[in-house]
Amino acid sequence: PGAAGERRLACRYVNTQAGSRSGPVPRRCNVASTGCLGSPEALAFKKDVERLSGQKVAICYQCHKCTAGCPAAADMDVEPGRVIRLVQLGDRERALCCDAIWLCASCETCITRCPQEVDLPGVMDALRRLAVENGKTPPKRYGALLNKIMLWEMRQWGRVYEVGVVRGIKVG
Repeated sequence: PGAAGERRLACRYVNTQAGSRSGPVPRRCNVASTGCLGSPEALAFKKDVERLSGQKVAICYQCHKCTAGCPAAADMDVEPGRVIRLVQLGDRERALCCDAIWLCASCETCITRCPQEVDLPGVMDALRRLAVENGKTPPKRYGALLNKIMLWEMRQWGRVYEVGVVRGIKVG
């Protein structure tokens, strides 16, 4: 098939394969996905993420060791490795609308496990920045709850334990 056929295949792949353990990524935004692999919008999104994070997301070959080691992956709507895949495919809306970018504790377990040494917390941070720039913010419940949890962590342990913060956010 020609370029148009390849683009159709890429769109079909994005719509059916880039989901979480329980199926396709749920849409939480009112904006339709632009995720065609070769579209100018997809390439621009990928370059924005790479510029902000300082990472080449294309080097990730989807071994999912990041997901296997992530202490917050069980609570995420989209696994960390799938978030990278969404960026690779240029699916801006799904990448910016998932809760996973807000639940990443930046504990860097994924970096130590990654054979390509992809800085996934850096990518997640870039996605959070882009989400805020595009008017997509974390659910409001995270603000006050995060403050309460961090203060408890400081009183309890003398420091903020990232995994405990993520657990506290999910448990509420």
